[in-house]
Amino acid sequence: MHFAFLARLLGPAYAGYGVQTLLLGLLRAIAELDTEHELTLFVGSDQQVPEELRGAFRIAPLAPAPNAAAARLWWDHVAVGMLCRQLGVDALYCPAHVRPLYAPCPTVVLVLDMMYHRFPEQWPWSEQAYMRLAVAWLTSRATRIPALSEATRRDLLALTTTPPERVEVIYPGVPLGFHPMNATAVRMRYDLPQPYILSVGSDHPRKNLIGTLRAFEQVAPAVTHDLVLVGPTVWPNAALEARIAASPCFSRIRRLGLVSEADLIALYSGAELFVFPSLYEGFGFPVLEALACGCPTITSNVSSLSEVAGDAALLIPPGDTAALAATMQRALGDTSLRTELRRRGIERAKSFSWHVAAQQTLELLRCAGQSQQRGTP
Repeated sequence: MHFAFLARLLGPAYAGYGVQTLLLGLLRAIAELDTEHELTLFVGSDQQVPEELRGAFRIAPLAPAPNAAAARLWWDHVAVGMLCRQLGVDALYCPAHVRPLYAPCPTVVLVLDMMYHRFPEQWPWSEQAYMRLAVAWLTSRATRIPALSEATRRDLLALTTTPPERVEVIYPGVPLGFHPMNATAVRMRYDLPQPYILSVGSDHPRKNLIGTLRAFEQVAPAVTHDLVLVGPTVWPNAALEARIAASPCFSRIRRLGLVSEADLIALYSGAELFVFPSLYEGFGFPVLEALACGCPTITSNVSSLSEVAGDAALLIPPGDTAALAATMQRALGDTSLRTELRRRGIERAKSFSWHVAAQQTLELLRCAGQSQQRGTP
């Protein structure tokens, strides 16, 4: 059978985002696993495709990966379908909610999360409206729908009319290379001589960076640690910028922005504590990355985060700054607790496998392709 994968999210505009981590990890595992099917990547003609994918996948370039909204709509909803027909694709895999309006073959459409439904006030109305329509369309037309977590599956079934039998949880694996490593060189490069607490994620309000800052300010007088913030700036978050500028701990807050994957692994490995009190996640790659690197972790007890962390992290209500601060102080003051969390985290991360995710995804694509051959939805 011939399977195609919509892969414009491999482009540089999505570097540092969980959806690119997910897609790249899945495609790498499929490339290693599948020798039975014809595999095609639909990419922008200006994209650099990782070398390890070129041997297993046929590369089918469209126009340059679009940035303008109108171009993206044409690319995602019409051009991809036309290429599927031209190449005789039996099933199409689509990441990030988008199922083409024109699709001449069955589709397997990944649902990352339901944040546009859960937190509509945090998105521009145009983006919110488009994603709500996209989710409504995919739930009515997609042949199979993988979800990143049981929490996302529950949200999808609760907030839409999707038939439960079409939705299957497929957990992603640990991103390649994430394991404990020596952090000395990276700490020197970023001038981090003090022990530090790490926060990884964008500046979107749902990441709750203000909650992290407030908790750090409560803990700071009793510890010598700095707070290191890593992640892209993607949101006009004036409240966050003002909070950092006015913080009494301003001199101990280090903003590194987007860093390379190798540096990120070292930063996790060198941190005394990783803090991720997000309000909502469809999966939560930073938590899995931290666990895999043996970094003691505090995260939220909501959405998918407790599902990912299991018993390998300390859980807090994300809106409770006092609870977060108390848990940070407890972890920083207890060496044996941090040692145990490191051990549990590394073991917990082993249960997330790209090999398993690739097998499950290929099985969904096979079922989808066979359903068309049988003439069933």
